[in-house]
Amino acid sequence: YARDGIEGRAFAALTDKDRKDLSAALDTGGAAYETVIQQAYIAYYGRAADPAGLTYWAGQLSSSEGDLGAIISPFAGAPEFTERYGSLSNAELIENTYQQMFGRMPGDEGRTYWLGELDSGRKELDTITLDILLGAQNQDLEIINNKVEVGGYFTGSLSRSSFVYSGSDAANQVKTLFDQVTSDLQAGFAVIDAFFAENPASESASAVAAMAQEA
Repeated sequence: YARDGIEGRAFAALTDKDRKDLSAALDTGGAAYETVIQQAYIAYYGRAADPAGLTYWAGQLSSSEGDLGAIISPFAGAPEFTERYGSLSNAELIENTYQQMFGRMPGDEGRTYWLGELDSGRKELDTITLDILLGAQNQDLEIINNKVEVGGYFTGSLSRSSFVYSGSDAANQVKTLFDQVTSDLQAGFAVIDAFFAENPASESASAVAAMAQEA
């Protein structure tokens, strides 16, 4: 599970360099910036990255030499984050963070600790979310890695679909898909395949994609 209670307190004491190193460690493909950005989208928005957002934030991450902590404040300050979560209480924000990432409620110690950090102003939600993400272990880490892998598959498969991934309605639709991705990776892929089967590419788009593959 994610680091709750005493483990959470130990993790909170890590330096920015530690967080940067842990961010790279979470990326099972190495130091690929796009994978790290998929992690951030899953943690903060509960969905896969859209292509434009992925390109932009991967560029920002590259400019910061891979330091995810350096871009989190502007990333978490986007309108989607405030519109989606701005009306929640601090306790609800902590619970939502765990549900969104791991599909479970936080343990009692973890809830008490993180809520204390948020209520006191010692930490903002953006840094708490990052700490919880980078502190994931065991089944929680497996779920995060699965969501990230399925996220990459989803974003990369958009060219074969008529689905327009833009705007809040589309974001909410994709978030609903990723709520279904758990520790069963193949079931997660099946959710995405079923979605694209319901939103096939038009004939013209399919022809363009085929030409691109042949080139």
